[in-house]
Amino acid sequence: MKLRTIRNEDYKDVKEVITKAFERSNHGYNGEATLVETIRELPTYNQELEVVAFVDNDIVGHGLLSEAVVKNDTNDLKGLVLAPLSVVTDYQNQGIGSHVMLELEKRAKETKHAFITILGDPSFYSRFGYVPAKNAHVSCPFDVPSEYLLMKKLKLEMIEGILFYNRAFG
Repeated sequence: MKLRTIRNEDYKDVKEVITKAFERSNHGYNGEATLVETIRELPTYNQELEVVAFVDNDIVGHGLLSEAVVKNDTNDLKGLVLAPLSVVTDYQNQGIGSHVMLELEKRAKETKHAFITILGDPSFYSRFGYVPAKNAHVSCPFDVPSEYLLMKKLKLEMIEGILFYNRAFG
């Protein structure tokens, strides 16, 4: 298994990876591939923060970080959101998602962003140091169970406030 930055010619295969991975997940497919396409059109999209995993020249995993912000009455703090992280069903539980996650974190630490946030399974993401965002007094403006809104600080700087995703999330 190898990792690299996505290339334009990967887009079709990545769409298929995302769609199939989510169709076979417990939560089902909810437009995650379309979300990725929309994020790529944003001026804040950074191709270096989109990674693919491949085996024998076949893309089997994918992850994307895009900009988010925590706001309060006096400050805005830029961070990132992981959405989505996908691995083809036949390659799940082999560490591919973990490798993609760690590569994205490494790249994120080289940016100006202060945190990464995830809407995901705490039993998976806690192994990477993600904790409930409520521990940092960060909430989001839509209804999600608080145990699934996770966050990891990349910089010491952090503020309390409301988390806003970029407009691609609706």
